[in-house]
Amino acid sequence: MHTLYREIVIWRRNGDAEAVRYSCFENLETGRFCVQLADFVRLPLDDTQAHHQQRNRVELLVEGQLENCGWHDNLKAAIEAHDAIFENVFTDPSGRT
Repeated sequence: MHTLYREIVIWRRNGDAEAVRYSCFENLETGRFCVQLADFVRLPLDDTQAHHQQRNRVELLVEGQLENCGWHDNLKAAIEAHDAIFENVFTDPSGRT
């Protein structure tokens, strides 16, 4: 039988005109989590970009890229690891990260 996954979408605002959408997955056999990718969304919204991001998520899943993810015991750890690898550092206007 093939492994089952649950997709979990996590959002983080980054200022007034930008956000990041984390495409996370839970392995239902192990209960562990990974971040497949992070999409940056900026205002004004671009339908072409949104379509491309959705297509990219599906292609990565179908191509088996989840096997190459770093798996973690919780979502926060998975997101922090993904941010560290890709240097996704977010700072709000008050200077907090």
